[in-house]
Amino acid sequence: MDMHKLGMIFLSTWRQSRWGVLGLALWAGVATTAFAQDAVAWRDDDVRRLAAHLTWQRLLHMDERGRSEVLSPDFFLSPQGAHDAEAELRADLQAWSQPWPEDANQHPRCRFPARYLWLSRHLNLPGYQEREPRCARLQEWARLDHLQSISVYLVSGYLGNPASTFGHALIKFNTDDGQASGGLMDVSVNYGAMVPPKEPTLLYVLKGLFGGYRAAFSDQLHYTNDVVYSRSEFRDMWDYRLALTPAQRTLFAYHVAEMVGRQFTYLFLNKNCGLRIAEMLELATDQRLVRSALGWYVPVEMFNALHEQDTPPGRMLMGPPRFVPSAERQLQAEFARLNPTQLDTAQAIIRDDLQRIVEHLQPLPPAERLDVLDALLAYQAYLVAGQGGQQDEPLRRAKDRILLARLHAPTRTRPELVVPPQSSPAQGHAPMLTGLGWAHDGHQGAARLRWAPFLDELGGFHGLDRAELAVFDTTVDVSRQGRATLQTLDLIRVRKMSTQPAYLDTDNPWSWQVQLGVRHQRHGDAVQRQNHFTGGLGWSRPLGNGLGFVMWTGSVQSGSHHFSTGPEAAATGSFSDQWRWSVRASWRQDLGAGGLLRRSGAADLSWRVGKDQVWRAAAEWQDRPTLVVAFQQYW
Repeated sequence: MDMHKLGMIFLSTWRQSRWGVLGLALWAGVATTAFAQDAVAWRDDDVRRLAAHLTWQRLLHMDERGRSEVLSPDFFLSPQGAHDAEAELRADLQAWSQPWPEDANQHPRCRFPARYLWLSRHLNLPGYQEREPRCARLQEWARLDHLQSISVYLVSGYLGNPASTFGHALIKFNTDDGQASGGLMDVSVNYGAMVPPKEPTLLYVLKGLFGGYRAAFSDQLHYTNDVVYSRSEFRDMWDYRLALTPAQRTLFAYHVAEMVGRQFTYLFLNKNCGLRIAEMLELATDQRLVRSALGWYVPVEMFNALHEQDTPPGRMLMGPPRFVPSAERQLQAEFARLNPTQLDTAQAIIRDDLQRIVEHLQPLPPAERLDVLDALLAYQAYLVAGQGGQQDEPLRRAKDRILLARLHAPTRTRPELVVPPQSSPAQGHAPMLTGLGWAHDGHQGAARLRWAPFLDELGGFHGLDRAELAVFDTTVDVSRQGRATLQTLDLIRVRKMSTQPAYLDTDNPWSWQVQLGVRHQRHGDAVQRQNHFTGGLGWSRPLGNGLGFVMWTGSVQSGSHHFSTGPEAAATGSFSDQWRWSVRASWRQDLGAGGLLRRSGAADLSWRVGKDQVWRAAAEWQDRPTLVVAFQQYW
């Protein structure tokens, strides 16, 4: 009961009854007891202790300096809340008893449910309910009665967007009634930079590297993210279901709800989706997932940490990650199960712009026409996705023709489409490399040091599918006299191998590579350091458990000859999960008068002794052979 009303009742008793003195004494005792209970519950010592608690710091996204990284002013109830965790905690406690506004969803209890949920576990909040019915918008969003689990998705890298080169991460809430749509109608939460339309690429990269953008969490149906990542950018995804307790799940869901729309400074290299989602998982699980993010934190690091913390199994994850193939990979699988005659028929229909479907199908047995039509429907959906989900009039007419032919085909049950699963990139080694070894060229030896903040080598122990990505891959030799010599520095090195059969004319059969950096060139006793940009184009083919490729490369470089060109051939494979091998040979002709023909090659054998530990032995050749033995540690 309101203390003012209670006082008026007892004052009336004082005036009307000879028992008034006793009534006034009773009122004073009740009031004194109530105020004393509040004072005990929210003592200064308790407030100061909770304000310094790591969980409260995480709820406010405080950095090492004690300043919140959230830029949105409405995230704080205290004017000093952005840099004073105690002031913000006191303001939240004072706001607890504020009158409810006409729109109850605007009350602090509804705006900051995770804060009050955590405080309720440490303080007496009078009238606290974990599911406050007046917070209708929050309860409708969180849907705790239907929430079965929470997932974080790892999205494969995408070279069409610099910010997505190293992959992406997002959150998904899995509900019981979302199963009917395969989870597409569940809510997922994304984090990304707020980039103006048609931003020039160079400006986009520079601002992304140096904090020129703000970023925010946004929520939408998972269908929207599936369209963007799987069906438009053709990126594979891996679904990691988190083994959260009901209490952890509620705290996480409430914190995500209060973070939607909040803005941060965005940095491609560390203050990105992986870091922000990892921070929220640390809040819910009280497990360390961010070891260091001073200069570099890519999304896969969070998933590496989840695997590491999942000991014993089930501690962090509900099972192995579920592979979600891209629409392109699903289309490839659909065409792969056609026999040669069916494949020729489907290709002829596509070349005919999906015209005369019935005529093309006529030579096939009736039972085989259905396979071709299903493949054509998958191809039509692929084209629609490539247009951002917009189906123009020609595509709509083409789909109608396929469906009409499909209605006239015999009905039968087809086996479910099975797409060969791909292992998650996080099941490989960690992204950053440090290496220490010894190199000897027959004349002298040197300690060989190697470092790269991100390195997934072609044929290495990582999860990239037929690809290589290296950033700032640096090799330095240190002689016995202490002289350091830079051998190679690849600012960026990218290789993409196309080994899938070209079922469609639109399939890209080319493999390619790009390299920008510094290399150490030897010819006889002469040594030359070259800055270079190298590109290559060619073909690659599967070779048992590996692949082989041939490319024609060209370089623009510093030195006396500014251009060089020549072929490169390589092969890589594995003996088992612990052993990998590779061989490479290249010929490069300097263009111009007196240009040298430079030959180089290497043979490499790697032994994986732990998830992130590899012993490597190599024979490198550039005018003279060099033997290398090294230990590589990934972090």
